[in-house]
Amino acid sequence: MTAAGRDAFYAWLRPQDQERITARWGNFPGDIAPLGRDAVRLGGMQLGNIYIGVQPMIGMPGDPMRLLFDRENTPHHQFALFYKYIAEDFAADAIVHLGMHGTAEWMPGVQLGPTADCWPDVLLGSVPNFYVYPINNPAEANIAKRRGYSTIIGHAIPPYGRAGLYRELQALRDLIQDSGFRIQDSEGSEQSTEHRAQSTEHRTQNLEPRTQTRHDPVAAQHAAPIDPTGHHAAQSQNQGTIELGNHEHSAQCISSDEEAILQKIALLNLDSDLVRGSDEAFSAFAARVYRYLRELEQTLIIDSLHELGTAPPPEQQLSLIVEALKIGRDGNAGLADVIADGKLQLADYAALLTHARAGDGVAQAQREQIETVCNTFVERAIIRQEALELVAAELQLAGVIARLQPLMQHGTQMLVALRDNTQEIGYLLKGLAGGYIPGAPGGDLIRDGLAVLPTGRNIHSLDPFRIPGESAYKRGIRIAEALISAHRSENAGAYPETIAQVLWGLDTIKTKGESSRSCWGGSGHGRGKTARAKGCVMPSSRLRNWGDRASMCGGRPRVCSATPLPARWTCSIDWCAKRHRPMNRRNGTISGRMSTRCWQRGRASRRQPRASSPRRKAPTAQMWTKRSRAAPGRNAPN
Repeated sequence: MTAAGRDAFYAWLRPQDQERITARWGNFPGDIAPLGRDAVRLGGMQLGNIYIGVQPMIGMPGDPMRLLFDRENTPHHQFALFYKYIAEDFAADAIVHLGMHGTAEWMPGVQLGPTADCWPDVLLGSVPNFYVYPINNPAEANIAKRRGYSTIIGHAIPPYGRAGLYRELQALRDLIQDSGFRIQDSEGSEQSTEHRAQSTEHRTQNLEPRTQTRHDPVAAQHAAPIDPTGHHAAQSQNQGTIELGNHEHSAQCISSDEEAILQKIALLNLDSDLVRGSDEAFSAFAARVYRYLRELEQTLIIDSLHELGTAPPPEQQLSLIVEALKIGRDGNAGLADVIADGKLQLADYAALLTHARAGDGVAQAQREQIETVCNTFVERAIIRQEALELVAAELQLAGVIARLQPLMQHGTQMLVALRDNTQEIGYLLKGLAGGYIPGAPGGDLIRDGLAVLPTGRNIHSLDPFRIPGESAYKRGIRIAEALISAHRSENAGAYPETIAQVLWGLDTIKTKGESSRSCWGGSGHGRGKTARAKGCVMPSSRLRNWGDRASMCGGRPRVCSATPLPARWTCSIDWCAKRHRPMNRRNGTISGRMSTRCWQRGRASRRQPRASSPRRKAPTAQMWTKRSRAAPGRNAPN
């Protein structure tokens, strides 16, 4: 374990830097990791010509945001000497940062072009800095570049998997199932005794069944009220229900079951998310809790670690490719949409997901069926490379085989790129040898697919001309229409006139411009053939409210968007910033625009909106001269 003494503090740091650290943290060695009165512990060890260290904590556990907003803040003694030891005593030829993200690049100083007085420059100095960074966070990787002088080595993200339920969450679900309720699926078949026994066994043994694939029917949104006498009290519905069976439960027994479930919810701190209404029957509340747990179980999470330079195992390759192919791109529908259409003749998979999340048992069964077919198709057609015609025929997808062809090609290319992760270490070694590391856009592996593969390259943020992206364009429209629908439902059907949104740079980079598209979607801005937005305006008659399309055949008013642009947004996405400024100015006079009030007054008579007047030319010198002659002393130029 290495250490640095008082002499090193005064030898390695400039007098002005010593004064700033002393003013903030007191005299050497300070209160963080001191070794007696004359040294600090650095938290690292040397193995041959490699020094392995753990970056010190920032020293503000109760107020970490002070690091970002306090201009007078400084690194403490241990933090400063950690980096100075690497540069001065160990005399490193290069630094390799591992993990997202460190704190050296976030130390106080200017945002762009750090000077010699900025703490990232003081700490890192002239030592080459390589940063092994996940490809799905190009926004913060750019901060490491801009303020930490880093060369980024992008690595693949850890594989995703279904969250499942574990420990107390699993116990809560089993408690709902076992507390005198009989759970029925969409066809009315009861849950088997064997299934309940297995569920109880999982609970008693405190197992973590994270990879369960069994089907659990889901409760309906409105189940039948509980009869305290224990008699059957069912409500006929076309979806899954939770109801009390013909067990001889007394009112006292039912009350104890309710109390046990409520106590478990409070123990898990779910009572803020699952608030029981004052007049809500417990059966309906139990159904809502059950649906909540089912959604948690199906959530995608990172379920393992990524080993640098190695490919994920086959089962994780499968999950990544399946989720990536569900995203529509390049004008092609996603895999789930194609299978929903070809297998179940469902034209709107997004609507199916909405009904499934709302607790519709039929929709949830269909969603699981589509999920199973997606996994089977990818495993056989892409992983095993079986003939597409054979796989499509056996899965009853022969009618959509032409739409499956580009998906199979994209998935096959993704599989090859996922298995070729050797460049993650290869490019790092090449950079340490002074070689060139090619650049590539960063992004989310599921959203962007093949565009971010292979890994190992020096990632940058994005192509601003591709904002909004293909899938972000569609999601942005949904967001805009959902905001309008929410406002109407809360305000007796009235449309908003203006929606205020802040376009954060990190969010725009990660989502490829969802927020930008939601701003343009409210006012009716269109787009070109590719994902590039274009200055066209949709006719007012084509504007429809999401979820209310049948009644909105006459269109809706345009909704203005007030969009303040943060500095990072304008610096990183300059082209979009130029796009938003004129949009904000034009929203009030855009050709064909009808304001909310005018639209409401004129909808009955179907009056044509008045075209905007042509723009007045900017005054020229001759015009100023004529005006000054006509009205001496008024508005004359200097």
